Amino acid sequence: AMHAVIVIIAESLLIGLLCMALVLIFRDNFAIIYTTDLELQHAVSKIAGLLGLTMVLNSVQPVGSGVAVGGGWQGLVAYINLGCYYVLGLPLGYLLGYKFNYGVGVIHYTCYFIGEWHYFPYLIELLHIAT
Repeated sequence: AMHAVIVIIAESLLIGLLCMALVLIFRDNFAIIYTTDLELQHAVSKIAGLLGLTMVLNSVQPVGSGVAVGGGWQGLVAYINLGCYYVLGLPLGYLLGYKFNYGVGVIHYTCYFIGEWHYFPYLIELLHIAT
């Protein structure tokens, strides 16, 4: 079971890294698909690095979540999701984005990353249990 978890996480990480590379390579051009407004295209290219990092985490996090749920930790995963997003992510994103004027990128970054990284300790624990 441990080998299967490692393989699927590595595969999803590689897919996420490929998507991140594509976003970073075409950072100045991919907004053209969605808008013709030059100011908006420039704004999108400024936060393309954040989008690329989000692509990597969004490729690994669902796998970690699925492994934790598959390990029988559904209730714990639900409570951690609620706590990380609503108790930590939203208030911290609001403070950094609006009170300290860091803007939209920080709001998304804070809410998303606090909500995503909480799975990794449980994934490591499951790997130890599987051996």
